Amino acid sequence: MIYKVKAINTNNGNVYDFELKRVGPDDFAYYDEALGEDVHPNEIADNIIREICNALMQVGSPLRYIKPGETKEYNRHMTFDISLTCEE
Repeated sequence: MIYKVKAINTNNGNVYDFELKRVGPDDFAYYDEALGEDVHPNEIADNIIREICNALMQVGSPLRYIKPGETKEYNRHMTFDISLTCEE
């Protein structure tokens, strides 16, 4: 499954759009364009995107239960309002 992530920084209004894909039961990957390959979210070079991914890996995140076709808001993070859309 593909997860479209849109995170808005609540301090400065910057918007970050990217995708995660499920590569295993509890594993996700981020496509790093500079490297041209999938990387584990803990190994993302961009600190901001890595911080957003870390927030999405927390218990209670919609990343764990969202179904294809759904969009969920995840606003428990202090710096970002995150919207997550699941696609097949």
